Order: sequence, then C-alpha cells, then structure tokens
Amino acid sequence: MPRPVSLKQLRRYIGVLLIAVGVMALGWRVAVQVSAQTSTTVIFSDDFNDNSRDTSKWNVGVLSQASGDFDSRVTVREQNQRLEITPLNSVKGRNYNGYVSVSSFNLTNARAMVEAVQVPTSSSSFALFAVGINSNNWFRIRANSSTIYFQQNINGAIDSTSVTYNSTQHHYWRIRHDSSSGNITFETSADNITWTARRTVQPQISITALRLELNGGTDGSVNSPGMAIFNNPVLDMTSVTPTPTPTPTPTPIPSPNVLLSDNFNATSIDTTRWYVGALSKPFDTAVTSRQQNGQLQISPLSSASGEHYGGYVSLSKWNLTGARATVQIVQPATNAAGNETNFYLSIDSNNWYRFKIEEGKLYFYQDISGNKTYVTVPYNATQHQWLRLRHDPAIDAIIWETSPDGAAWTVMRIETRALPITALNVELDAGTYQAVSSPGTALFDNFTLDLNGASPIPTPTPTPTPTPSPTPTPSPTPTSSLTLVFGDDFNDNFRDTARWNLGVFSLPPSAYNPSIPVLEQNQRLEIMPQANTSVQSYNGYVSAATFNMTGASATVQVLQVPGGSAQAIFAVGVDSQDWFRIASRSGLIFFEDMSFGTKSSVSITYNAAQHRYMRIRHDSGTDLISFETSGDGLVWTVQRTISRQFGITAMRMELDGGTFEAVSVPGTAIFDNFRLESVFPTQTAWSKRNEVVNDSVSTHRYSHPQPFELDNGALIAGFTTNEDSTIYQYKLIRSTDGGATWSSKVTIAASSSNIYEGSFAQTSATNLVCVYGDGDGVALKRSSDRGATWGSAITIAPTGGGADCHPSIANLGNNNLLIAYGYSGKILITKSTDGGATWSIPTTVSASATQYYNSPSVVRMPSGALVLAFTSGTGDALAPRIYIMRSLDSGATWSSPVTTKAAAQYSFNDPNLTVLNNGDLVMWLVNGKENGIRWDSFMLSHDGGQTWSCESFVYNNGDPHRLNGIQLRNGSMILMCASRDGSDTEYHITSLAPPPNWPTSQCP
Repeated sequence: MPRPVSLKQLRRYIGVLLIAVGVMALGWRVAVQVSAQTSTTVIFSDDFNDNSRDTSKWNVGVLSQASGDFDSRVTVREQNQRLEITPLNSVKGRNYNGYVSVSSFNLTNARAMVEAVQVPTSSSSFALFAVGINSNNWFRIRANSSTIYFQQNINGAIDSTSVTYNSTQHHYWRIRHDSSSGNITFETSADNITWTARRTVQPQISITALRLELNGGTDGSVNSPGMAIFNNPVLDMTSVTPTPTPTPTPTPIPSPNVLLSDNFNATSIDTTRWYVGALSKPFDTAVTSRQQNGQLQISPLSSASGEHYGGYVSLSKWNLTGARATVQIVQPATNAAGNETNFYLSIDSNNWYRFKIEEGKLYFYQDISGNKTYVTVPYNATQHQWLRLRHDPAIDAIIWETSPDGAAWTVMRIETRALPITALNVELDAGTYQAVSSPGTALFDNFTLDLNGASPIPTPTPTPTPTPSPTPTPSPTPTSSLTLVFGDDFNDNFRDTARWNLGVFSLPPSAYNPSIPVLEQNQRLEIMPQANTSVQSYNGYVSAATFNMTGASATVQVLQVPGGSAQAIFAVGVDSQDWFRIASRSGLIFFEDMSFGTKSSVSITYNAAQHRYMRIRHDSGTDLISFETSGDGLVWTVQRTISRQFGITAMRMELDGGTFEAVSVPGTAIFDNFRLESVFPTQTAWSKRNEVVNDSVSTHRYSHPQPFELDNGALIAGFTTNEDSTIYQYKLIRSTDGGATWSSKVTIAASSSNIYEGSFAQTSATNLVCVYGDGDGVALKRSSDRGATWGSAITIAPTGGGADCHPSIANLGNNNLLIAYGYSGKILITKSTDGGATWSIPTTVSASATQYYNSPSVVRMPSGALVLAFTSGTGDALAPRIYIMRSLDSGATWSSPVTTKAAAQYSFNDPNLTVLNNGDLVMWLVNGKENGIRWDSFMLSHDGGQTWSCESFVYNNGDPHRLNGIQLRNGSMILMCASRDGSDTEYHITSLAPPPNWPTSQCP
C-alpha cells in the first residue's frame, strides 16, 4: 500500500512546481539545471518521516570511526521526521553512534547527499556524513559549530582540509563521483540547488561497494555537546545504472593462504568452522554466545560464583607454523575483577598461548604444562583493539602483538616456542571465575588465521600432545661491533667513586639501608643483606653517570645469589618507576620491567650454572628489550623480550642486594665483571658552555630559547620570562662574540596573555621578523634595526587555538616567508610575499580525526624543499608521535605525514629542526616524563628528513627541555635549553657545547 503524502513531501512537490514556473520565466539556464536534477535515478533514500528506523535500510553503529569508538549510550532516534543523534555529556574517550546503511552501493558516477539540519556545538563534538568501506577507507564530511572538514582515509592514512562552518551556506552536504575525471568531490550547498566544490581528490580505493554513514559523537569529555540532526539522505545516479549490494556481504571464502576466517556477519554460527564451548576454561552452557550485528557476542553470567565460561572453539585443529591468528576486540567484558575476555591458541587446558583482558589490564600469557607466565600492560581499547598471536619460523618464537587498526602492529612479548604448534585449537571466550554483578558482553569480530605465502596445513583431528621442553634451547646471539663504554672487574678491591655510588634506584628510596655491607673484596662485589629485617632493606652499587642504552647491552656475572627470599638485583633504568631488572629469590629468577609505575614480571626456576651470566640488551633495529642468561658468557638464551616503553638514552646501572621480609639466614649476593657495551663509540654528552639568562630570584623562570644569527654575524636569542610580572613576556639578548657573553634584555612582546615560543627570520638588514605564541593565538612583530626596537603586533591567528601553537617561521627567499603553527589540533600555514607585512588566509596542511597535532617546526633546505616536523599529543599523552612532512613547491602542496618517532606514555616537547651548513638536518627533542626525569637528545638526517640515521642524547642535567640550536656560518654550534641544573629551583637558559668531532662522534 503506498505511503500517504506527508507535509514535508507536499512542500517538496510545491518547491518543484515553483522551480518549473521559474524555468519559464528565467530561461534555459535554470531549465538545464532542473533537467539535470530530475533525470537522476535514486538508489537509496530515507526522509525519516515514519519516526522509526527502517531495519532494511539502516543498522545502528559506526563505519568511519574505529569500532572501539562505538558507544550504544549515544542516543540515536528518528523523531520530528528527522534523525537526531545526541552525543554523551561529560564522558571521556571517543564515543560515537548513528546509522550505517545495511547495503553497500556503487558510487561510480553517483552522489551521496544529506541535509545537515544541525551540528553539535562543542569543538570536540561532531556530526559525520561518510561513504566508505570500513574504518580505514572512506570519504567523509565532518563538522561542529566552528569548523567543517572534508576528509579522506586511504588504508588508515587520513588527510583533511577545512573551512569555517556556516550553518546557512553548509546546510546540505554532498560527496560526488565524476566518471569522466574519476575524481571524488566534496560539496556544500545552502539550498540543495547551487553547490560549491570544497575539495576534489582522486580516489585510491574501490568505490563499487560503499556504505553510507550518518553519525554523531565526541572526541573527549564535553560539557553540553549539543545534537547532530540529519534529514533526507539520498544516493542517486546521473546516468549509469546503479549496482547496489542488496544484502550484507557474507563471510568471504578463504584464499589459499587463509586457514580459517570469520567476520561473523551471518546471523548464526558456522558449524563447519566452530562449535560453542570452552576448552581451556570450565564450559557453562548458560553463558550466551551469539552472532548479532556482525559480531560474536559472549555474555558472561551475572552474580554466579565459581567458574563459568563460554564462546567459540574451532571445529578443527590448525598448524601455527609460520602463521598468525588475529582477532578484533570490539569490546571486552566489563572492567571487573574476575571477569575475563580471552583469545587462546591451545592444546588443552594446561598448554596454550593466550591474550586475556581483565580489570583494566591486558595479559600476554603462556602455559607450559601448567607452568603459567605472563606479561601485563594497562588495557587501552584504542591501542589494543586488534590482537595477534604469530609464529616466526626464523627464530622459532611465539609473538604477542597488538594494533589499533589491524595494520600497524606492536610487539608486546616474544617467547621461544616451548609447545608443539601443529595442532592448536582456536578459542574465543569470555566468562567469570567469581561472582560479578554486571559482567556485560564481550564483542569479537574479524577473526583470521592465515599464512604468509605458504599453503595452509589444517590438522582436522586431534594429535597427542608431546611432553613440552621446560627450558628453551640456547642459541648464540649474533656478534655485533660493540664498544665497552663502562665496566668494572672489581679487581682493585676498592669502590671507584667516579663510577659507582652506594644506593638503590629500582626500589623506593625508603628501601635504601646504608647499614648493609657492600664490599669490594676477593676481586668481586659482595653484598650481605641483613638478617631478620621485616621492612624493605637494600644496598648496592648505582652508576654515578647515566648512559645511552640504545643498541647497548649490560652484562654481569652472578657468582652467588642470597638464600631464602633475599634478593640479588641487576637493573638498568631511569628511576624507581622506570627500569628493566633481573632478580633472584626463593629459588626463582625474575625478568621484570616497570614502565611509569606499572610492573610486569616473568619467572623461571633459578639454576646457578645456566644463569651464571645475566644480560639486559636493547635491539635498535626492533626497539625491543631482551632479558638473557648464559652459563659461560658466550652462548645466550633469551628468557623474555618486551617492547621499549620509555626513553633509554640516560640510564643508570644497579647491582643490589637485600630483603623485603624477615630472612633468618639471607646469605650474600656476589657480582663480578660488569660490562656495558654500546654501538656508540662514546657516551660523551654535550658540556655546559654558560648560563645565557638567569638571576637570583627563585620565582623567575626563563624558557623557550631561540638562537638566531643575524646578517651582520651578531647573535640574538629570544626567550620567555616572568621576571617583570606573573604574565610571561618574550625578550631577546644579543652577543657579538659568538655566544661567550650576552647583552642586556630587549622586550619584543608583552600582552595580557602569556607569550611563548618565538621564531625569527630576516629578509633584509632592515627587516627582522619574530613570530610568537600569544596565549593560545599567534602574533608577529617586525624590527627595522636588527631587533633593537620592535613595531606593532600583527595577529596571525586569534586566541582560541588551544595548547602549543608553537609558531615557526621559514625564509623562502625574495621577501617571501612561511609560518607553520598548531591550531585547534591541526597544523596550519600562512604565507607572506612582502616580508611579513601582510599574510595569506591560513590553510590546513595536516589534521586528524583521532590525533591532536601541535608544536610544528619548519625549515627550508638548501635544495629549496621545506621540511615540517610536529607532534601528536601533549605532556603525558598516551602514544605521542613525531611526524615529518615535506613540500617541494614552497608549501603549496605537502607530502602525507610520516611517523619519525613513537613511544607509549612518553613525552616529546617541541621538536625543533636545524639545517647544518653541510645540508644535514638535525631535530632537537626532549624525552622523558612530563613530571619525571627528562633529557635532551637529537636525531640526524642526511636526506632532508626522509630517513634518520641515529638518535643520541645531549644533556640530562636539571630537567632540561625546550631544546633549540643553530649552526653559525663559521661552523660553530649554538645550542640552548631551559634547565634547572646547579642549585637553581626554577628554569634558566643554558648554553651547551658539542663534544669534539660532532655530530660524527655521536652519530658515527
């Protein structure tokens, strides 16, 4: 029965009639336009007039957002004859929901349009309209009340342009394909008649099977996020017959290299692949396992004491040799003790490899004949959305890996294979081992077991389990050209105070007990823990200096360990919150790490002969830390391998002994022949040249130094200071003797906002330009007398740009300048052709829907190429990265951002670029925690930032940061940082001098 004509439809028909009348009055131009509109074929549409979701058209969910960003609590409803999406109020994280089309469609010569009736009001809440394949491949328009973005994502790489949002001009959104040019065009319209092209791209993905998405949500905690309101989505074609995909795509038939796969899109279990059950845990049929919304959903029992598990188990057993098993964790069961989400490759309940998520932690487990070991990290739903167990046949090892997108993987644990892996069960399960009131539901998706190039070797029937080898077979570690940079054989029977201090660092300071005897005697180091001490009580040697562990190994011979629960400790680390350690107690040897206060540990039975030598080693190729033991110091066995989670360029060494509980006969810890060997021929750091700016007032702070060489050879250095008021100002000082002495201060800028992060360029003897951060905006001043006096401020970007605008200016030649700065989480540029008097409208060169970009630095290479560095995240952000972009046409176009450096829970402060006189490129950066130990370092590139040859530290005294340096025309280096070295309680500006033969001496 035909649907009655609604009021909205009636209005539309009247509008068409009026247009037709207008055609007769206005002539052929309008007639052509109306003809083009009315000759199209509608493929898909919804006017939302029935105020109810049409389940044949729409699913609830997300498409262009990661599946982990889906939050069913975001309200999605059809009412008032439109689609209304209400983002969550004051909820952390990324939380989205909306409509995704059930079917996929061919966008060839077609166009997808929607009326954006209203967008959310906060800068961190958005309305989304997209057409795409999955969360890594799409075209999208995204907006809030301030900005509208036109974005594409190709294989996980997002690029974006934006303009200021106008609710009238941008009332209609359209994504259109032109078959004649092959381009995708993003368009907006005020009236759905006249369209303005906002961006055109060449599609690099197939567009023959795309789904539509209408979505809304937030990127963080937002107070009063507003509402996204959509209406009248239409997908139509102008000439070519559409080829819609009328039903959801079924699970693909495995390719020759795929052993087993399932995307769970069917509405019931595939009994040729799985059966409902659990092998490694007690199975309870009451635990619900079902396929729904294209996922495997497992719901543990509520408030049930004892063990109750359920899920899917593979019908066949499979050979993992050279293979990898991958699954997407859309959502784990709720964050409660006793509530588990598990992914196993198992032989039986006592022999398996496993991922487990429980109580906010992600575990990397193995069980060898009932002997369980694990490594754990805090669970992050974004970073750990994909889990993978992989066998590397080259080293015969099992590798646990995680990924945010299923493309870029991080190694979390490596273990020498200790189980036969030719007949493994796949288990996806969830359940509880104690009463949990609200266990929630675990959601799995997109399981794949595949091989790289080899034919699958399924084992369809069970095979007997051989007795596993309890100890991995030792294999020689490849020899590398390492240089001894620090060592002691203890043969002089006397503590070398230039090398060693007494104390502890991998333990809390309160654990230090100076009464414990620490003696060099018998040509070895002997530590005698105290008997019957009930509190932590330790003493030993801690290296007086710090060392760069990049590509280095620390080794010690352990002649004897104490008795009972007394410990012998060998550690390398930063402080009591960040270290790697091998320790023995109670007949066990532990391979431990602590990253930002979170400890993980693996242990095995201690054997005095097999574990006589201990080694902690960093592999600079894989950026992994290995814990190793040896019976002779020649052939080494890898006992544990982990990803590096914190900076290792300023590490101390520790040889320690003691107790944490009362031990009647603790015995003695005896060490010998300590060696630290490195790929770097020297550990020489930069030395302090002088203090550039300082005074005796403890509340005065000086920071953000920026040296600059003028055309006449004089030096200036800009810096921030609060010496005149509580508001920071930007000043400069001058040197005419190469930085040996400095003149009095000149104020460049002072305002009602804090002023930071200046950058200089000079286009002539009478035009020096300084751009600086004015609060969370950007401003600029010019000087006609080389910085002695300064003109009025010119606003480059108004306030409201957020943290770390960090403007950076580059001289393009011929009176042309370019400024790069961070603003609202994006990297923008603006240009001047008249020496900085006037500036172009800013353009966005890099933006991300998932990352907050800031702190750019831009330089011009001798070739004319521009290199731009910037970071994601601020302070203690989780997983910050440094990105590099390049432009070969003076900033008109830019390459895609490339990650140069990344680490978890690790801060990068303001990467600054410097071009050396020989054309090499240096990037100065800061490693370490925002509220902990930090140290300066540099990276070197010989090809304009395309690759980086090394990283080496510069200075680690006095919490240094804001590192910035230049090379003068005479070849000398001027490098400055903010530091609190010496007795200073606040930051001042320190000048540093490089070691001889720099940079070769640190980057051979």
